[in-house]
Amino acid sequence: MTTPVGTIPTPLYKEDPFHSRMFRSPIVNGTYFEFLNQDGKRAVACIIKATKTDVGWLVDANLFIFFSAWQSNYDEIAEGEGRHIKELVLTSKTIEILFDKTVYDLAFVFTPQQLKRYGALLQGIGNAYVCRRTEDDTYANAYLVPFP
Repeated sequence: MTTPVGTIPTPLYKEDPFHSRMFRSPIVNGTYFEFLNQDGKRAVACIIKATKTDVGWLVDANLFIFFSAWQSNYDEIAEGEGRHIKELVLTSKTIEILFDKTVYDLAFVFTPQQLKRYGALLQGIGNAYVCRRTEDDTYANAYLVPFP
């Protein structure tokens, strides 16, 4: 077991939603989204809080990493309903981005329990993910409020 990497912030669910011009809808804290990182690669994060600025909504978000980038003794899900769903690992790293200028799609992050329930329905959905662990090797369920 490794030592904890850091504290994982909890989204401020009680705050009011903000309006996204890109999605033409209200967005609440705790929403998962996809964006392109500095390397131009797809990344996933979860909104902690949003702040109105002169240029749009600035969001603080928890960053996920793809399972393949995580140093662990675990194997990716290779069989059953989850074999075609991309797997994420929740990190303590936070990012700050302008939501409507950076985000290109919403993401749907499921716990293993929900994967068992909805697995067959999720096959082929490009923005559906499953998250089992945090970067410090604990179960992620305590930190996730899955969709739906």
